[in-house]
Amino acid sequence: MRITPTRVVVGLKGAASPYLAHDLARPANADDSVWTLEDAAAVASGSSEATCKELRVSLTKRIPGEPWTALFAGHEAPGAGTDADPDRRRLLLQRFQEENPGFDFSGAVVTGSVPDAHTFMR
Repeated sequence: MRITPTRVVVGLKGAASPYLAHDLARPANADDSVWTLEDAAAVASGSSEATCKELRVSLTKRIPGEPWTALFAGHEAPGAGTDADPDRRRLLLQRFQEENPGFDFSGAVVTGSVPDAHTFMR
């Protein structure tokens, strides 16, 4: 497993080619991103001893609050990252909550244009 600011590569040691190698849609902070290999649920065979492994990857955004419209480059949905994008609205409300911890924004609705959450309120 290798995480760089622009790319994720997953493979098995000794394999001729990686299992997955993709460019990220937005830059990550490679030093703060981590991966773990964990035991998953028992395999469907019913044996309590048979387990499989689960790869968990946690990427940290290089620019906090920046909406990632997709994990990998070229996989962005049409209209993602625009004012109509629900993730941009969710990030804005999250940012409001962080900046105003005494207020409850759980029922808030964002209407109109949505500023870029990573630059808003700086």
